[in-house]
Amino acid sequence: MDRTDEFSLMKKVRTGDTKAFRELVRPYEQRAFSTALAILGSQPLAEEAVQRVFVETYRTLKRKDIRAFRTWLDDRIACSVLDAAGKQLRQEMLTDADSVLPGHSDLLRSVMTLELPYRIVMALMYCQQLTIPQIASLLNVEEGEVRSRLYHARMKLLQGSCPLPA
Repeated sequence: MDRTDEFSLMKKVRTGDTKAFRELVRPYEQRAFSTALAILGSQPLAEEAVQRVFVETYRTLKRKDIRAFRTWLDDRIACSVLDAAGKQLRQEMLTDADSVLPGHSDLLRSVMTLELPYRIVMALMYCQQLTIPQIASLLNVEEGEVRSRLYHARMKLLQGSCPLPA
């Protein structure tokens, strides 16, 4: 979807068109959920975090237009998931990943067993497809710290004989 289409849909949302909102966010739903699930390790928590983002997005669009919608939405998704992760810092919950992300269940289970800092960077990099500078900015850490966490996460996954994402 190009920016012109997004802007047109945002204008319709501002008038209360819920179908336009659905069309606007549909391309981002699966990626948002995958990111949330990878970080939180729980399908219900992931669904709740994503739902919170979309409610916030709808309310925001009713008040104003957003210039770079995808970038803004990616940031909101990451912030919502990180907030939920902070609340669940000590809970390591596994879900039935086969029903949620067929074909990726072993990788997802392995990522969910990582410590939270590693889980977060892996999810933001591979599920949310953010760049290292974007992750560093979002987490308020140096890019070198992000690279280090990614490296250590990959090493932990390799030690567990889990296939890494390409």
